[in-house]
Amino acid sequence: MDNKLLIGMLAVLISLASCTSSVQNNIAPPSVAQETAHSEQGLISGTISKYYEWDKTKFDKAINEGKTVYLEFSANWCGTCQKQMLHLKAGFEELNDPDVVGFDIHYNDDQTTDEHKALAQQYQIVYQHSKVVIKNGKVVLKSPEAWTKDKFIEQMRKIQSG
Repeated sequence: MDNKLLIGMLAVLISLASCTSSVQNNIAPPSVAQETAHSEQGLISGTISKYYEWDKTKFDKAINEGKTVYLEFSANWCGTCQKQMLHLKAGFEELNDPDVVGFDIHYNDDQTTDEHKALAQQYQIVYQHSKVVIKNGKVVLKSPEAWTKDKFIEQMRKIQSG
C-alpha cells in the first residue's frame, strides 16, 4: 500500500479518536452564557477581542492592521471541537484584547468550502481542532491540541507579550 495513503488513513483514525476522547482530554465546557445574537455579521464571540466565522475580508484587514490572528480549524460533527468552542468564546471574552482577532474555519464537515480546504492545505492542517496563530504576518504557533479557556488565554498573552 502507498505510504501517502497509509499516512492519510492514520491521520483520519487519529482525528476520529481525538474527537471521541474529549473526556480523556479533560475538556469540560466553561460555565459561560452562550451568546447567540450579535450585531456584527459572523461574530461568534468578543467584546473587544473578536472571534468570527471565516471571512477573508476581515482576515486580510486584521493582517494589514498588524493584529494577532487566531485560526481554529473545526468540524461541526466533532465533540471535542464543539466543547472547545465554548472555551474559545469564554477565552476571547476574558482576553478582551483589541489586537487579537480569531476565525473559525470549517474542516472536513458539511460546511467546508473550497476556500476552507485551501486554508487547511496552506497551513498544513491534518485534522480538526487544530489551531494556527499569526503575528506580524508570520505563523508563530501551530497546535493540534484541544485547548481550555485558560490555555487559550495563557498562549495568547504569551504571544502578545513576546
